[in-house]
Amino acid sequence: MKKLTASELLVRVKAVLQADTALTAWSQEHYSKNHTVYSGINNEDPPPETAYPLLVIFGVERRKSANNDRVIYSVEIGAGVFDDDVSDESDNRVHEGFGRVLEFRQLAESALITAHIAKADVNSDTITELLFPYFISNAMVEFEWPKGYDRPPR
Repeated sequence: MKKLTASELLVRVKAVLQADTALTAWSQEHYSKNHTVYSGINNEDPPPETAYPLLVIFGVERRKSANNDRVIYSVEIGAGVFDDDVSDESDNRVHEGFGRVLEFRQLAESALITAHIAKADVNSDTITELLFPYFISNAMVEFEWPKGYDRPPR
């Protein structure tokens, strides 16, 4: 069996995020366009606002479980929206992008978990940044399978 590499996992993750119909439907509903998926990002030349809604795959880490019986890949993903919608509800100012970016990130997590690349879960705290009108939310998705498998069992 050929060994699963980190780059092969990243290709699979990107393909799932690009093809997911729930992500596409959500993007169309809220922004009237399809989402964009990046592998990595250049902070010196960030994506233009037209690239949003945006999903970014930041990187991957491979490690073994504590008892050395499982292989675990951690993939960091980020979701971003450019959203300047603001509403006032009972004297409370609501930045719509805050809730929307959380929904978008959760849809991306769900797409990866249900894609059956491997056993998957979100095993870290999420970070959300408010850089109005940009809203960014990151999460770590972990994929794991028994050490004896070079590829995830089907």
